[in-house]
Amino acid sequence: MIALEVSFLTGRCVATRYHDRDRAEWPPHPARVFSALVATHTEDPDAVEAERAALAWLERQPPPAICATEASERGARPVTLPALDPQADAQHQGTTVFVPVNDTTVVRDNPRQAARRVPAPSAGDVRAALQVTPERRVRQPRSFPSVTPHDPVVHLVWPEAPPPPVRAALDALARRVVRVGHSASLVRCRWVDEAPEPTWVPDPAGETLLRCVTEGQLDWLEQEFQAAPFAEGRVLPFRPQRYRRAGSVSDRWIPASLFDPQWVVLRRRAGPRLPSTWAVTLATAVRDALMEHGDQPPPALISGHAPGGGPSPEPHLAVLPLPFVGRKHADGRVLGVALALPRGADPRPLHRALGGWQRDGFEVRLGRPGVLKLELVEDWAGWNLAAPAWCRPARRWVTATPIALDRNPGDLHARDPDRAAAACAEAQRLIANACTHIGLPCPARVVLHFSASLVGGARARAFPPYPRQQDRLQRVKVHAELVFDAPVRGPVVLGAGRFLGLGLCRPMEDDDAQG
Repeated sequence: MIALEVSFLTGRCVATRYHDRDRAEWPPHPARVFSALVATHTEDPDAVEAERAALAWLERQPPPAICATEASERGARPVTLPALDPQADAQHQGTTVFVPVNDTTVVRDNPRQAARRVPAPSAGDVRAALQVTPERRVRQPRSFPSVTPHDPVVHLVWPEAPPPPVRAALDALARRVVRVGHSASLVRCRWVDEAPEPTWVPDPAGETLLRCVTEGQLDWLEQEFQAAPFAEGRVLPFRPQRYRRAGSVSDRWIPASLFDPQWVVLRRRAGPRLPSTWAVTLATAVRDALMEHGDQPPPALISGHAPGGGPSPEPHLAVLPLPFVGRKHADGRVLGVALALPRGADPRPLHRALGGWQRDGFEVRLGRPGVLKLELVEDWAGWNLAAPAWCRPARRWVTATPIALDRNPGDLHARDPDRAAAACAEAQRLIANACTHIGLPCPARVVLHFSASLVGGARARAFPPYPRQQDRLQRVKVHAELVFDAPVRGPVVLGAGRFLGLGLCRPMEDDDAQG
């Protein structure tokens, strides 16, 4: 084995989470540490080629185990490894400070002045120059999230020891690393042959997501550096990896829905930007395209219809538009579409349909809005399109799109309090039963919401009637929050419209604030 020991010299780590610039990251993700090593090599004009070869060896290694104690955020509660999608909590954010902006207004591209030997400053130039004096410079708000770990030493542990030449190059490189994260995160790094027992280990069934390294990352980082060597605030490339706490039982025995979380994702490439209220229309168009380009006649796994034309008695493909919801600046637009098969289903019919559709460019014709062009996502493509954002184990689940109830519960908005209470109780019972229909236990509590449950979501009444055929019974739609006694794993999609994007729920932390 080999371990990289990272000691934070000031006792603090200043680094922001990749998906939330107002919250601190702890411990430093393996991809961040690898980026620090690459930056040290790239910025050194005297760096030797052996160091690059050592970095190429390191990027081919499996995700490391991590030894890191808990840490306290500035003026906040103790934090451990972040959950897959922790929402920002205002009372735990770092302090905002106001920083003078850079001196960008003094130098102006003026061809007339450039042609003169001694350019004469104009009145505007004088005013601009005065703006950069300390008392007049414009200030912008900035935050510097940081944490204070109980022990400022972190170990990243790989199981395989490198060859002696690679080890020598890694040692030389680690000695020159001065920071991990912000320039205020001063560190001392060294490679060691012994390390404490890890506190977090990679596990495909783990509930925590960290950014790790994949093969080819070194070339990718070098290209980013050459394109913009001094860029700040960018998210560098990475591969998502789930972790679990060492010594804990893997969550593979956690109750799970009948839908497979290893879904296929199609990302919006071009065309109209659709709100979440278009979920059923978009899902229907995607399903029709798959049936058109797949096996003929379309299998029940994709169409949802039995050979005789009636509804299939077996679970089938769920087409789930993924709206941008539940985050600080969420606007509800659909970023992509997930295709979720039932667990254990043969994926070959879906793959054949995707292959035929891909040759036609993954185009979805939507009538008046135009043609939506999708593309197949083969790797990490942003948090909102990642399966862990929607499928990770959690006790609390909140609807991103409203649930179409299987039966009419009565008048939820009746003026008579008793009638309204009875209708609400019936709706809660129907939602609890909908959980059992997809293989989950009954929730301990169901709370109804008539407005949007998440930031960026649309209220239930904003969604078109479901089903769209006017000769069929129109379903009552409600938003809801579900709380289970123990974590359950998604995807959690409930109600009569679950195969076409309605009733899609998002996992939440127990202390996450609602939108």
